[in-house]
Amino acid sequence: MKREDIQNEVFALQDDPSALTENTSPVKKKDSDRIAGTLFKRVGWFCLAIAVPVVFLAIQVVVIAVASVLGSASSSAEDVDALMAATKSINLPLVLAVAQAITIGAAIPCWIKVSHGLKGLDFKGKRARCSVKSAAGIAMVGVGIQLLLGVVLMLVYAAVPQVMEEYADTMKLMGLNALDPLTVAATVVLAPVVEELLFRGLCFAFAWRATGNVWAAVVLQALAFGAVHGNIVQGCYAFAIGIVLGFVYLKYRNIGICMLLHMCVNGAGVLVSLVPSWVPAFPYLSITLVASVILLVIGGRLAFLLKDEPLQEAERA
Repeated sequence: MKREDIQNEVFALQDDPSALTENTSPVKKKDSDRIAGTLFKRVGWFCLAIAVPVVFLAIQVVVIAVASVLGSASSSAEDVDALMAATKSINLPLVLAVAQAITIGAAIPCWIKVSHGLKGLDFKGKRARCSVKSAAGIAMVGVGIQLLLGVVLMLVYAAVPQVMEEYADTMKLMGLNALDPLTVAATVVLAPVVEELLFRGLCFAFAWRATGNVWAAVVLQALAFGAVHGNIVQGCYAFAIGIVLGFVYLKYRNIGICMLLHMCVNGAGVLVSLVPSWVPAFPYLSITLVASVILLVIGGRLAFLLKDEPLQEAERA
């Protein structure tokens, strides 16, 4: 196009600006509709990510309420004091185990459906193959995390005893400091299964679709994982563990590996609770810290640093 023609078009647009709007409005409208549609979808996925912990807590509340009502069935329905007494007298670990079982039953079909949409998820083009060495490394990392967490909590207790006392009261109220078979099974088996299905499974998938970034999804699911634990101490370390579990999911793309790590963390916590109170604090802290570092270094190398053969495309599907 000649220079004179360009100048004539510019002068024409100056005389009639509406011509530019008429010529470009269909394109702009199409782009704006596409952007609005994408934004709407992202907001929808984000709402689903938030709904996961909300539904998880709602199931627990409903099951506890039903157990309380059944416990006070012999009293008048208007007797509030009887209902409150029944709520305090229920077997909370049993009720939570029932809630976890119900949640697992609802989460498994949802995860199966959602997981089909994760085939496009890629992390550096590889997915680590789970071997005996890597599984052993994951187990060592889980125990190391729990040992290190014990050291940190004891230091926090020395610095801020009031916060740790509230944390201990919460754990006692929920019955999670007991060592009966039901509580141990719920802590070591049921809780890891349901929480991995919900947070590294559904919540991560929804957050990934909402943000389009796997690392943002890791952070969001970890925040949700920490929030559902209900107190600041447990919420903080649950967030940190959620980040680790999210990274493990990115590396292996296998929810079962996350369950294994989670089970080892919780199982080590049960074993640590068996340590007698008369054991001197300083030697115990020193030994625990050294053991945690050794386990994390060796386990981390086995689980994350060894080069695993990438899966073939057929295996990845």
